[in-house]
Amino acid sequence: MSFKQSIVIKYLLTGFSAILILLIPVESLGIILGPYSGNLIDSRTGEPIEGASVLIYWEKAVPAVIESRSELINSKLVYTDEKGRYFIPKTHANLGLAGLLERTDVVIYKPGYQTHIVRVWHMSNSSTEDFPKLDHTVKLDRIPPNFSHKRHYERIEDSLRGLDHDAYDKSTLHREDLLRRAGWEERRGDSEDRK
Repeated sequence: MSFKQSIVIKYLLTGFSAILILLIPVESLGIILGPYSGNLIDSRTGEPIEGASVLIYWEKAVPAVIESRSELINSKLVYTDEKGRYFIPKTHANLGLAGLLERTDVVIYKPGYQTHIVRVWHMSNSSTEDFPKLDHTVKLDRIPPNFSHKRHYERIEDSLRGLDHDAYDKSTLHREDLLRRAGWEERRGDSEDRK
């Protein structure tokens, strides 16, 4: 074998190895999300809100041949204590080889209050809203008279669409738990239809 042939073979093997490495999922390419903490208060009285659901979930964008697709990374569901405080511990997010953190969704719900929904798009500069990580105070508004519970429930359902992915089993439980708590909204919406 000539010197030129050995160089060509060496470059081909190096290129082939690089392609194999790119095709193998890499577990170590990830980020740390959180922790998050804060408290919920009644916007009118300033009193803490106990027992509210605080659900947060993250999605990543995974590049594909035609277009990228979204995949659920993780979800966490906690409840506020008697002082209205919540704490969501940090979590490791495996983005894989080419995945990018796409968005963070936060849904805060307590019966009798309007749902607080924040969607942060990480891959776009158009996101005007953010969800601070530590010691964040959220003021929830009580449901006013002549409020459409049907539209409110639809808004809650829509905010949970990212949890429809089958990739993470706990997310389904988190989604169902929050929808179960919001079930009275659905029942109130049904009674609005009958009027």
